[in-house]
Amino acid sequence: MTERAGGSPKAHDARMQPAPRAPAHAKTDQRFAAGLVGAGGALAVVAGFLNWAELAPAEGAGTTFRGFDLSAGTGSLAFGVGLAVVAIFLFARGGRTGGRGASIAAVVFAAVVVLAAGYSSLAPAEALIEFQDNRFAGEFGFSNEVGRIVDQALERGPVEVSSLLGSWVAAIGGLVGLAGGVVGLVRARRIRAATPAAEETPSIPPPPYVPRTGGEPGGWEG
Repeated sequence: MTERAGGSPKAHDARMQPAPRAPAHAKTDQRFAAGLVGAGGALAVVAGFLNWAELAPAEGAGTTFRGFDLSAGTGSLAFGVGLAVVAIFLFARGGRTGGRGASIAAVVFAAVVVLAAGYSSLAPAEALIEFQDNRFAGEFGFSNEVGRIVDQALERGPVEVSSLLGSWVAAIGGLVGLAGGVVGLVRARRIRAATPAAEETPSIPPPPYVPRTGGEPGGWEG
C-alpha cells in the first residue's frame, strides 16, 4: 500500500468517497408526477380547440365558441403548454435534483387552468358576458369579435349561456396537473431528505502526490 505523509489511508479513502446520490427509486417517483403533469397539460391544450360555450338568444340561432375564441380558453391553452414543458423537465431532471422548482411551477400553472376553466364551466354566463365584453377588451387595446357578438345578442333580449365539453375537459386537465405538482412536491421533499449529504458535504479532491528523494517511495500531502 502506498504511504501517505501526514495522513492515514482511511482518512484519504474517506475523502475519495463519491458524493451520495438520490435513491434509485427517485426517478420512478418523479416520472409518475411528470406523467400526471404532462397529461393535465395535454388535456388543457386539447380543450382549447373544443367548444367551450354556447350563446343562445331568445330569438334566432345560437353561437358556439371554441376555447381559443375566449380569453379563458386561450389562457388555459397557454398554461397547458407550460405544464407540458414543466413535465418534460420534471421527467428528465426530477430524479437527480428532486424537481421542487418544477413541481411548484406545475402547481401554479395548473391552478390557473383550474380557476379559468372551472369558472367558465360552473358560471358560463358570467364568464362569457363579463370577461368578453367590449369594455374589457378595450382596456387591453385589442378588438374583441366575441364581445361584439355578445353585445348584439344582449341588445336583442335575454340570452342563455351554457358551458360545453371543452371547458370541462380543461378543468379536469388542470386538476390532473395540480395533482401531479403536489405529488412532485411531496416526493421532492423525500428525495432531498434521503440525500442530505449530497447537498451539504461537497466532495474533496485527493491531495497532490509528492515524490520523495533518497530512494524512498513517494507519498501524499495532507
